[in-house]
Amino acid sequence: MKSVLARCLVFLYLFVIALAITAMPHRYPDEPSTDKITAITDVNVIPMDRNRVMSHQTVLVRNGRISEIGAFGKVIVPRNAIIVEGSGKFLVPGLADMHTHVFANAEYLLYVAQGVTTIRNMWGFPSDLGWRTKIANGEKLGPTIYTAGNIFDGDPPHLRGMTVIVDPADADKAVKVQKDGGYDFIKVYTGLKVPAYDAIVDAAAKHDMRVVGHVPTAVGLEHVLAKKQASIEHLMGYPEAARDADAPSPATWTSDLDAKKVRVLARETQAAGVWNCPTLVVNMKLELSPNEVEAFFKSPEFQLVPPTLKRMSPAPTQDDKPIEPGLRSQRENNRNEIVKALRDAGARLLLGTDTGNPYLVPGVSAHEELALLVNAGLSPYEALRTGTSDAAEFLGALNDFGTIAVGKRADMILLDANPLKNIASINLISGVMVRGRWLPETELTRMLKDQQATYPH
Repeated sequence: MKSVLARCLVFLYLFVIALAITAMPHRYPDEPSTDKITAITDVNVIPMDRNRVMSHQTVLVRNGRISEIGAFGKVIVPRNAIIVEGSGKFLVPGLADMHTHVFANAEYLLYVAQGVTTIRNMWGFPSDLGWRTKIANGEKLGPTIYTAGNIFDGDPPHLRGMTVIVDPADADKAVKVQKDGGYDFIKVYTGLKVPAYDAIVDAAAKHDMRVVGHVPTAVGLEHVLAKKQASIEHLMGYPEAARDADAPSPATWTSDLDAKKVRVLARETQAAGVWNCPTLVVNMKLELSPNEVEAFFKSPEFQLVPPTLKRMSPAPTQDDKPIEPGLRSQRENNRNEIVKALRDAGARLLLGTDTGNPYLVPGVSAHEELALLVNAGLSPYEALRTGTSDAAEFLGALNDFGTIAVGKRADMILLDANPLKNIASINLISGVMVRGRWLPETELTRMLKDQQATYPH
Protein backbone atom coordinates (compact mmCIF):
# COMPACT_ATOMS: atom_id res chain seq x y z
CA MET A 1 0.00 0.00 0.00
CA LYS A 2 2.82 2.37 0.90
CA SER A 3 4.65 1.56 -2.33
CA VAL A 4 1.51 2.37 -4.33
CA LEU A 5 1.13 5.65 -2.45
CA ALA A 6 4.79 6.42 -3.04
CA ARG A 7 4.45 5.74 -6.74
CA CYS A 8 1.38 8.01 -6.88
CA LEU A 9 3.26 10.79 -5.12
CA VAL A 10 6.17 10.43 -7.53
CA PHE A 11 3.79 10.49 -10.49
CA LEU A 12 2.03 13.58 -9.10
CA TYR A 13 5.38 15.29 -8.56
CA LEU A 14 6.49 14.57 -12.12
CA PHE A 15 3.12 15.72 -13.46
CA VAL A 16 3.42 19.06 -11.63
CA ILE A 17 6.98 19.51 -12.94
CA ALA A 18 5.77 18.78 -16.47
CA LEU A 19 3.03 21.37 -16.18
CA ALA A 20 5.53 23.93 -14.91
CA ILE A 21 7.89 23.22 -17.78
CA THR A 22 5.05 23.51 -20.29
CA ALA A 23 4.09 26.92 -18.89
CA MET A 24 7.66 28.21 -19.20
CA PRO A 25 8.89 29.76 -22.46
CA HIS A 26 10.70 27.10 -24.48
CA ARG A 27 14.25 28.12 -25.34
CA TYR A 28 16.62 27.20 -28.10
CA PRO A 29 20.38 27.31 -27.62
CA ASP A 30 21.92 30.74 -28.18
CA GLU A 31 21.23 32.23 -31.62
CA PRO A 32 23.98 34.00 -33.58
CA SER A 33 25.14 37.03 -31.62
CA THR A 34 24.34 39.31 -34.55
CA ASP A 35 20.60 38.71 -34.04
CA LYS A 36 18.85 41.08 -31.66
CA ILE A 37 15.96 39.13 -30.17
CA THR A 38 13.25 40.13 -27.72
CA ALA A 39 10.36 38.00 -26.48
CA ILE A 40 7.26 39.56 -24.91
CA THR A 41 5.74 36.64 -23.04
CA ASP A 42 2.24 35.75 -21.78
CA VAL A 43 0.83 39.04 -23.05
CA ASN A 44 -2.65 40.01 -24.26
CA VAL A 45 -2.20 41.12 -27.86
CA ILE A 46 -4.52 43.69 -29.46
CA PRO A 47 -3.42 43.26 -33.07
CA MET A 48 -5.74 45.97 -34.49
CA ASP A 49 -6.60 43.91 -37.55
CA ARG A 50 -10.09 43.77 -36.08
CA ASN A 51 -11.73 44.36 -32.70
CA ARG A 52 -10.25 41.49 -30.68
CA VAL A 53 -7.81 40.49 -27.94
CA MET A 54 -5.52 37.48 -28.27
CA SER A 55 -4.86 36.26 -24.72
CA HIS A 56 -1.70 34.65 -23.32
CA GLN A 57 0.54 35.14 -26.34
CA THR A 58 4.28 35.33 -26.84
CA VAL A 59 5.52 37.83 -29.42
CA LEU A 60 9.02 37.20 -30.71
CA VAL A 61 10.94 40.10 -32.26
CA ARG A 62 14.09 39.55 -34.27
CA ASN A 63 16.22 42.35 -35.73
CA GLY A 64 13.46 44.94 -35.54
CA ARG A 65 10.67 42.82 -37.02
CA ILE A 66 8.00 40.60 -35.51
CA SER A 67 9.13 37.07 -36.31
CA GLU A 68 6.58 34.92 -34.47
CA ILE A 69 3.33 35.18 -32.52
CA GLY A 70 1.90 32.20 -30.70
CA ALA A 71 0.43 30.79 -27.54
CA PHE A 72 2.51 31.25 -24.41
CA GLY A 73 4.50 28.10 -23.78
CA LYS A 74 4.39 27.07 -27.44
CA VAL A 75 6.74 29.66 -28.93
CA ILE A 76 10.37 28.61 -28.55
CA VAL A 77 12.40 31.53 -27.18
CA PRO A 78 16.16 31.64 -27.87
CA ARG A 79 18.28 31.59 -24.73
CA ASN A 80 19.95 34.91 -25.57
CA ALA A 81 16.64 36.76 -26.06
CA ILE A 82 15.64 39.70 -23.90
CA ILE A 83 12.55 38.61 -21.97
CA VAL A 84 9.76 41.12 -21.34
CA GLU A 85 7.16 39.79 -18.91
CA GLY A 86 3.75 40.65 -20.31
CA SER A 87 1.48 38.78 -17.91
CA GLY A 88 -1.71 40.77 -17.30
CA LYS A 89 -0.63 43.49 -19.74
CA PHE A 90 -1.84 44.50 -23.19
CA LEU A 91 0.26 44.95 -26.32
CA VAL A 92 -0.93 47.40 -28.99
CA PRO A 93 0.71 48.76 -32.14
CA GLY A 94 2.66 51.99 -31.80
CA LEU A 95 0.65 55.14 -32.53
CA ALA A 96 1.00 57.40 -35.56
CA ASP A 97 0.45 61.15 -35.05
CA MET A 98 -0.59 62.17 -38.54
CA HIS A 99 -0.30 65.93 -38.11
CA THR A 100 2.86 67.19 -36.45
CA HIS A 101 5.33 70.07 -36.69
CA VAL A 102 8.78 69.37 -35.30
CA PHE A 103 10.94 72.36 -34.32
CA ALA A 104 13.57 70.70 -32.11
CA ASN A 105 15.10 67.24 -32.34
CA ALA A 106 14.54 66.84 -28.58
CA GLU A 107 10.87 66.34 -29.45
CA TYR A 108 11.52 62.92 -30.95
CA LEU A 109 12.10 61.33 -27.55
CA LEU A 110 8.84 62.86 -26.27
CA TYR A 111 6.94 61.10 -29.06
CA VAL A 112 8.57 57.73 -28.43
CA ALA A 113 8.06 57.95 -24.65
CA GLN A 114 4.30 58.17 -25.24
CA GLY A 115 4.23 55.33 -27.76
CA VAL A 116 4.08 57.51 -30.88
CA THR A 117 6.36 55.56 -33.20
CA THR A 118 5.36 57.20 -36.50
CA ILE A 119 4.70 60.85 -37.38
CA ARG A 120 3.52 62.72 -40.45
CA ASN A 121 5.36 66.04 -40.43
CA MET A 122 3.27 68.70 -42.15
CA TRP A 123 5.86 71.38 -42.93
CA GLY A 124 9.15 69.88 -43.91
CA PHE A 125 12.66 71.16 -44.53
CA PRO A 126 15.94 69.50 -45.58
CA SER A 127 16.80 69.04 -41.89
CA ASP A 128 13.72 66.84 -41.48
CA LEU A 129 14.93 64.63 -44.32
CA GLY A 130 18.27 64.33 -42.54
CA TRP A 131 16.64 63.30 -39.26
CA ARG A 132 14.38 60.87 -41.12
CA THR A 133 17.47 59.10 -42.47
CA LYS A 134 19.30 59.08 -39.13
CA ILE A 135 16.29 57.60 -37.34
CA ALA A 136 15.74 54.99 -40.05
CA ASN A 137 19.40 53.99 -39.84
CA GLY A 138 19.32 53.68 -36.06
CA GLU A 139 21.67 56.63 -35.51
CA LYS A 140 18.96 58.55 -33.63
CA LEU A 141 16.06 57.39 -31.48
CA GLY A 142 12.77 58.64 -32.81
CA PRO A 143 9.58 57.80 -34.67
CA THR A 144 9.49 56.87 -38.33
CA ILE A 145 9.02 60.14 -40.24
CA TYR A 146 6.82 60.84 -43.23
CA THR A 147 7.03 64.48 -44.26
CA ALA A 148 5.54 67.07 -46.55
CA GLY A 149 7.83 69.69 -48.01
CA ASN A 150 7.45 73.45 -47.86
CA ILE A 151 3.81 74.55 -47.76
CA PHE A 152 2.17 75.95 -50.91
CA ASP A 153 0.12 79.11 -50.31
CA GLY A 154 -1.22 82.12 -52.15
CA ASP A 155 0.07 85.68 -52.12
CA PRO A 156 0.62 86.98 -49.50
CA PRO A 157 1.53 83.75 -47.69
CA HIS A 158 0.11 83.25 -44.22
CA LEU A 159 3.54 82.56 -42.78
CA ARG A 160 6.98 83.66 -43.88
CA GLY A 161 8.88 81.12 -45.94
CA MET A 162 5.92 79.35 -47.54
CA THR A 163 6.12 78.65 -51.28
CA VAL A 164 3.86 81.13 -53.08
CA ILE A 165 1.97 79.80 -56.10
CA VAL A 166 -0.13 82.32 -58.01
CA ASP A 167 0.59 81.46 -61.64
CA PRO A 168 -0.61 77.91 -62.42
CA ALA A 169 2.40 77.53 -64.71
CA ASP A 170 4.67 77.56 -61.64
CA ALA A 171 3.01 74.55 -60.01
CA ASP A 172 4.66 71.75 -61.96
CA LYS A 173 8.21 72.90 -61.28
CA ALA A 174 7.49 73.50 -57.59
CA VAL A 175 5.97 70.05 -57.17
CA LYS A 176 8.86 68.39 -59.03
CA VAL A 177 11.39 70.10 -56.75
CA GLN A 178 9.72 68.50 -53.72
CA LYS A 179 9.41 65.13 -55.44
CA ASP A 180 13.10 65.15 -56.36
CA GLY A 181 13.97 66.31 -52.86
CA GLY A 182 12.49 63.17 -51.33
CA TYR A 183 9.39 64.58 -49.64
CA ASP A 184 6.30 62.38 -49.26
CA PHE A 185 3.41 64.83 -49.72
CA ILE A 186 2.46 68.21 -51.11
CA LYS A 187 0.75 70.42 -48.55
CA VAL A 188 -1.66 73.17 -49.62
CA TYR A 189 -2.74 76.11 -47.51
CA THR A 190 -5.59 78.53 -47.02
CA GLY A 191 -4.67 81.37 -49.41
CA LEU A 192 -4.49 79.47 -52.71
CA LYS A 193 -6.85 80.46 -55.54
CA VAL A 194 -8.68 77.90 -57.67
CA PRO A 195 -6.40 77.99 -60.76
CA ALA A 196 -3.25 77.59 -58.68
CA TYR A 197 -4.82 74.91 -56.49
CA ASP A 198 -5.98 72.88 -59.50
CA ALA A 199 -2.55 73.15 -61.11
CA ILE A 200 -0.88 71.91 -57.91
CA VAL A 201 -3.22 68.92 -57.60
CA ASP A 202 -2.74 68.02 -61.27
CA ALA A 203 1.05 68.37 -61.05
CA ALA A 204 1.11 66.22 -57.91
CA ALA A 205 -0.80 63.46 -59.72
CA LYS A 206 1.65 63.70 -62.63
CA HIS A 207 4.62 63.27 -60.28
CA ASP A 208 2.93 60.55 -58.20
CA MET A 209 2.55 62.64 -55.04
CA ARG A 210 -0.52 63.11 -52.86
CA VAL A 211 -1.94 66.46 -51.80
CA VAL A 212 -2.82 67.05 -48.15
CA GLY A 213 -3.60 70.08 -46.04
CA HIS A 214 -6.07 72.90 -45.70
CA VAL A 215 -9.19 73.69 -47.66
CA PRO A 216 -8.26 77.03 -49.30
CA THR A 217 -10.91 79.65 -48.60
CA ALA A 218 -11.37 80.54 -52.28
CA VAL A 219 -11.54 76.89 -53.30
CA GLY A 220 -14.09 75.51 -50.84
CA LEU A 221 -14.86 72.04 -49.58
CA GLU A 222 -16.95 70.85 -52.54
CA HIS A 223 -14.15 71.60 -55.02
CA VAL A 224 -11.52 69.97 -52.77
CA LEU A 225 -13.68 66.83 -52.63
CA ALA A 226 -14.09 66.91 -56.41
CA LYS A 227 -10.30 67.09 -56.85
CA LYS A 228 -9.94 64.19 -54.36
CA GLN A 229 -7.39 65.83 -52.07
CA ALA A 230 -5.89 62.95 -50.09
CA SER A 231 -6.54 64.40 -46.63
CA ILE A 232 -8.22 67.45 -45.14
CA GLU A 233 -6.77 68.84 -41.92
CA HIS A 234 -8.67 70.38 -38.98
CA LEU A 235 -12.13 69.68 -40.56
CA MET A 236 -11.58 72.82 -42.61
CA GLY A 237 -14.30 73.78 -45.05
CA TYR A 238 -17.06 71.87 -43.27
CA PRO A 239 -18.44 74.74 -41.12
CA GLU A 240 -18.80 76.98 -44.18
CA ALA A 241 -20.31 74.25 -46.36
CA ALA A 242 -22.66 73.01 -43.62
CA ARG A 243 -23.70 76.28 -42.00
CA ASP A 244 -27.34 76.97 -41.44
CA ALA A 245 -28.86 79.19 -44.13
CA ASP A 246 -29.53 81.91 -41.54
CA ALA A 247 -26.02 81.81 -40.07
CA PRO A 248 -23.72 84.72 -40.98
CA SER A 249 -20.81 84.21 -43.37
CA PRO A 250 -17.98 83.45 -43.11
CA ALA A 251 -18.78 80.52 -40.92
CA THR A 252 -16.88 79.78 -37.72
CA TRP A 253 -17.01 76.89 -35.27
CA THR A 254 -19.61 78.90 -33.35
CA SER A 255 -21.95 79.05 -36.37
CA ASP A 256 -25.17 77.04 -36.36
CA LEU A 257 -24.84 73.97 -38.59
CA ASP A 258 -27.52 72.36 -40.72
CA ALA A 259 -27.57 68.71 -39.60
CA LYS A 260 -28.82 67.53 -43.00
CA LYS A 261 -25.99 69.34 -44.80
CA VAL A 262 -23.48 67.78 -42.41
CA ARG A 263 -24.72 64.29 -43.25
CA VAL A 264 -24.70 64.98 -47.00
CA LEU A 265 -21.14 66.33 -46.86
CA ALA A 266 -20.04 63.30 -44.86
CA ARG A 267 -21.44 60.97 -47.52
CA GLU A 268 -19.79 63.02 -50.27
CA THR A 269 -16.49 62.84 -48.41
CA GLN A 270 -16.75 59.06 -48.19
CA ALA A 271 -17.65 58.77 -51.87
CA ALA A 272 -14.66 60.91 -52.85
CA GLY A 273 -12.28 58.75 -50.81
CA VAL A 274 -10.99 61.81 -48.96
CA TRP A 275 -9.61 61.30 -45.44
CA ASN A 276 -9.95 63.75 -42.54
CA CYS A 277 -7.46 64.49 -39.78
CA PRO A 278 -9.68 66.40 -37.32
CA THR A 279 -6.97 67.57 -34.85
CA LEU A 280 -9.63 68.21 -32.22
CA VAL A 281 -7.03 68.72 -29.51
CA VAL A 282 -5.45 71.82 -31.06
CA ASN A 283 -8.81 73.61 -31.09
CA MET A 284 -9.46 72.52 -27.52
CA LYS A 285 -6.05 73.83 -26.40
CA LEU A 286 -6.50 77.18 -28.13
CA GLU A 287 -9.73 77.67 -26.20
CA LEU A 288 -8.19 77.14 -22.73
CA SER A 289 -8.99 79.76 -20.10
CA PRO A 290 -6.13 81.76 -18.55
CA ASN A 291 -6.42 79.65 -15.39
CA GLU A 292 -6.18 76.44 -17.43
CA VAL A 293 -3.11 77.76 -19.23
CA GLU A 294 -1.43 78.57 -15.92
CA ALA A 295 -2.18 75.04 -14.69
CA PHE A 296 -0.72 73.63 -17.89
CA PHE A 297 2.52 75.55 -17.33
CA LYS A 298 2.86 73.81 -13.95
CA SER A 299 2.15 70.31 -15.30
CA PRO A 300 4.94 67.68 -15.28
CA GLU A 301 4.63 67.07 -19.02
CA PHE A 302 5.24 70.74 -19.88
CA GLN A 303 8.53 70.63 -17.99
CA LEU A 304 9.76 68.01 -20.48
CA VAL A 305 9.17 70.27 -23.48
CA PRO A 306 12.33 71.78 -25.03
CA PRO A 307 12.69 75.58 -24.73
CA THR A 308 12.12 76.09 -28.47
CA LEU A 309 8.66 74.60 -28.12
CA LYS A 310 7.90 76.26 -24.78
CA ARG A 311 8.30 79.67 -26.40
CA MET A 312 5.38 78.83 -28.68
CA SER A 313 2.99 78.64 -25.73
CA PRO A 314 2.25 82.23 -24.68
CA ALA A 315 1.43 83.09 -21.10
CA PRO A 316 -1.96 84.71 -20.40
CA THR A 317 -2.13 88.48 -20.08
CA GLN A 318 -4.41 90.62 -17.94
CA ASP A 319 -6.50 91.34 -21.04
CA ASP A 320 -7.16 87.66 -21.78
CA LYS A 321 -10.71 86.63 -20.95
CA PRO A 322 -12.01 83.05 -20.92
CA ILE A 323 -14.36 82.05 -23.71
CA GLU A 324 -17.96 82.10 -22.57
CA PRO A 325 -18.81 78.48 -21.58
CA GLY A 326 -21.81 78.29 -23.89
CA LEU A 327 -19.74 79.28 -26.94
CA ARG A 328 -16.99 76.87 -26.02
CA SER A 329 -19.51 74.08 -25.69
CA GLN A 330 -21.11 74.95 -29.03
CA ARG A 331 -17.75 74.85 -30.80
CA GLU A 332 -16.99 71.45 -29.32
CA ASN A 333 -20.43 70.12 -30.23
CA ASN A 334 -20.09 71.33 -33.84
CA ARG A 335 -16.73 69.63 -34.28
CA ASN A 336 -18.04 66.45 -32.68
CA GLU A 337 -21.11 66.48 -34.92
CA ILE A 338 -18.95 66.54 -38.04
CA VAL A 339 -16.58 63.85 -36.78
CA LYS A 340 -19.46 61.56 -35.87
CA ALA A 341 -21.19 62.16 -39.21
CA LEU A 342 -17.98 61.27 -41.04
CA ARG A 343 -17.64 58.12 -38.96
CA ASP A 344 -21.28 57.15 -39.54
CA ALA A 345 -20.88 57.67 -43.30
CA GLY A 346 -17.80 55.47 -43.43
CA ALA A 347 -15.48 58.35 -44.29
CA ARG A 348 -11.94 57.74 -43.08
CA LEU A 349 -10.36 59.49 -40.08
CA LEU A 350 -6.77 59.93 -38.93
CA LEU A 351 -5.26 60.62 -35.53
CA GLY A 352 -3.45 63.95 -35.60
CA THR A 353 -2.75 66.74 -33.13
CA ASP A 354 -0.94 69.67 -34.83
CA THR A 355 1.95 69.73 -32.39
CA GLY A 356 4.04 72.88 -32.57
CA ASN A 357 0.98 74.93 -31.68
CA PRO A 358 0.47 76.37 -28.19
CA TYR A 359 -0.06 74.10 -25.16
CA LEU A 360 0.53 70.83 -27.03
CA VAL A 361 3.11 68.35 -25.75
CA PRO A 362 4.39 65.91 -28.39
CA GLY A 363 3.16 62.40 -27.67
CA VAL A 364 0.88 63.46 -24.82
CA SER A 365 -1.34 65.28 -27.31
CA ALA A 366 -1.93 62.00 -29.20
CA HIS A 367 -3.44 60.48 -26.05
CA GLU A 368 -5.57 63.59 -25.59
CA GLU A 369 -6.78 63.36 -29.19
CA LEU A 370 -7.81 59.72 -28.72
CA ALA A 371 -9.94 60.73 -25.73
CA LEU A 372 -11.55 63.53 -27.74
CA LEU A 373 -12.35 61.16 -30.62
CA VAL A 374 -14.10 58.81 -28.21
CA ASN A 375 -15.94 61.79 -26.74
CA ALA A 376 -17.06 62.64 -30.29
CA GLY A 377 -18.72 59.24 -30.66
CA LEU A 378 -16.06 56.78 -31.79
CA SER A 379 -15.57 53.56 -29.87
CA PRO A 380 -12.13 53.05 -28.28
CA TYR A 381 -11.33 50.53 -31.02
CA GLU A 382 -12.34 52.98 -33.76
CA ALA A 383 -10.28 55.73 -32.15
CA LEU A 384 -7.20 53.50 -31.88
CA ARG A 385 -7.59 52.51 -35.51
CA THR A 386 -7.17 56.14 -36.62
CA GLY A 387 -3.63 56.09 -35.23
CA THR A 388 -2.64 52.50 -36.06
CA SER A 389 -3.97 50.39 -38.93
CA ASP A 390 -5.86 53.23 -40.63
CA ALA A 391 -2.85 55.54 -40.45
CA ALA A 392 -0.68 52.84 -42.01
CA GLU A 393 -3.27 52.25 -44.72
CA PHE A 394 -3.36 55.95 -45.56
CA LEU A 395 0.44 56.01 -45.83
CA GLY A 396 0.40 52.96 -48.10
CA ALA A 397 2.44 51.08 -45.52
CA LEU A 398 0.02 48.61 -43.96
CA ASN A 399 2.40 45.81 -44.94
CA ASP A 400 5.07 47.50 -42.78
CA PHE A 401 3.32 48.67 -39.60
CA GLY A 402 -0.04 49.51 -38.05
CA THR A 403 -0.96 46.05 -36.79
CA ILE A 404 0.79 43.40 -34.71
CA ALA A 405 1.55 40.66 -37.21
CA VAL A 406 4.49 38.57 -38.34
CA GLY A 407 6.78 40.54 -40.63
CA LYS A 408 5.70 43.97 -39.40
CA ARG A 409 8.09 46.53 -37.97
CA ALA A 410 8.25 46.00 -34.22
CA ASP A 411 6.66 49.28 -33.07
CA MET A 412 4.48 48.44 -30.05
CA ILE A 413 3.26 49.76 -26.71
CA LEU A 414 2.91 47.59 -23.59
CA LEU A 415 0.03 48.82 -21.43
CA ASP A 416 -1.09 47.96 -17.91
CA ALA A 417 -4.79 47.85 -18.86
CA ASN A 418 -7.04 47.25 -21.86
CA PRO A 419 -7.56 50.41 -23.98
CA LEU A 420 -10.49 48.79 -25.79
CA LYS A 421 -12.45 49.02 -22.55
CA ASN A 422 -11.20 52.48 -21.53
CA ILE A 423 -9.22 54.64 -23.94
CA ALA A 424 -7.55 56.34 -20.96
CA SER A 425 -5.55 53.13 -20.52
CA ILE A 426 -3.33 54.34 -23.36
CA ASN A 427 -1.65 56.47 -20.68
CA LEU A 428 -0.68 53.42 -18.59
CA ILE A 429 2.54 52.66 -20.44
CA SER A 430 4.74 49.87 -19.11
CA GLY A 431 7.18 50.21 -21.99
CA VAL A 432 7.57 51.05 -25.67
CA MET A 433 9.22 49.10 -28.46
CA VAL A 434 10.44 51.10 -31.44
CA ARG A 435 12.03 49.26 -34.37
CA GLY A 436 12.57 46.30 -32.07
CA ARG A 437 14.34 48.27 -29.35
CA TRP A 438 12.67 47.63 -26.00
CA LEU A 439 12.43 50.68 -23.72
CA PRO A 440 10.82 49.97 -20.34
CA GLU A 441 9.01 52.82 -18.63
CA THR A 442 11.84 53.26 -16.12
CA GLU A 443 14.38 53.77 -18.90
CA LEU A 444 12.11 56.17 -20.77
CA THR A 445 11.68 58.23 -17.60
CA ARG A 446 15.44 58.34 -17.09
CA MET A 447 16.04 59.36 -20.71
CA LEU A 448 13.49 62.16 -20.44
CA LYS A 449 15.07 63.47 -17.25
CA ASP A 450 18.54 63.30 -18.78
CA GLN A 451 17.32 65.23 -21.80
CA GLN A 452 15.55 67.78 -19.61
CA ALA A 453 18.82 68.37 -17.73
CA THR A 454 20.42 69.55 -20.99
CA TYR A 455 17.91 72.37 -21.49
CA PRO A 456 19.28 75.83 -20.76
CA HIS A 457 17.61 77.53 -17.79
